[in-house]
Amino acid sequence: MIKNSNTVYERQNQPEMQALIVAQHFAYTSAKRWVLSLFFILVIIPLGINVALFFNLSDTIIGILSFLSIILLFVGEIVKSHIENTKAKAAHLQQKFDLFVFDMNSNIGIDENIIAEAMEKYSKKDWYRKKNWYQNYENISELETVFYCQKENIDWTGNLAKRYCYFLLSIISLIFISFFINLIVNKSSILKLLSILVSAIPLLSYGLSSYKKIKHDNKELIELDRLAKEINSNIAVMSERELQNKIYILQTMIYQFRKTKYLIPDWFECKFYPFLQALEKRTADMRKNRNR
Repeated sequence: MIKNSNTVYERQNQPEMQALIVAQHFAYTSAKRWVLSLFFILVIIPLGINVALFFNLSDTIIGILSFLSIILLFVGEIVKSHIENTKAKAAHLQQKFDLFVFDMNSNIGIDENIIAEAMEKYSKKDWYRKKNWYQNYENISELETVFYCQKENIDWTGNLAKRYCYFLLSIISLIFISFFINLIVNKSSILKLLSILVSAIPLLSYGLSSYKKIKHDNKELIELDRLAKEINSNIAVMSERELQNKIYILQTMIYQFRKTKYLIPDWFECKFYPFLQALEKRTADMRKNRNR
């Protein structure tokens, strides 16, 4: 594993690793742009159709809008598939980074072709957060350092996901309410009422898939947090071999979670970045002081 307590801090700032973090960031950014496109396709356009149905329209226009709603549903499924593929590649890059930085002797599942392709694609990009990805856990044993870095990943994701979940549910609830208001207020033809219901189908698809994804993420985060708490509670009495095995298992679970997790927009993460970064630093300082 790691040769001294500062190895993680030093290895993560090597030029090759910083380039890998930059590639990871832009790969995730690409996936998040597709997530934004999906939101536009399954939420914004259907909302626009719903607003249009407030007005007196010919049966032909109403029929076209209904047909468009169905088309949007199929386009959304194609975009979802692309998001999953792009997201898996980004998680691949982060896993490669972690395995090197944590000096884990395992490259199982790592496709170097994917790594090389992404590194070349984003070779001219840069990102201000590429340095000091993990906190500096000086004067802490090497295996504990790796575990605390893994704990950073879990805590950061959990804190951010909880906030975004509340935000997303609020937005979707408000949009659904607008559809129901239109359905109740609009006393026009049966065709128009059916069109209002059909225009809500893409939004319903988005809401249900988001709910399932968030529910799945919460379940996996609970499992990650459970194992992390188990390790944290027993870290003082664990043998080196036992701790090493546990952090290998934890790293595999983190990677599997990253490949499928619900993506949070960059603007939302940037809003809470200063707070979460300060929280991580404070937690790291407490851990270092506890080990002195």
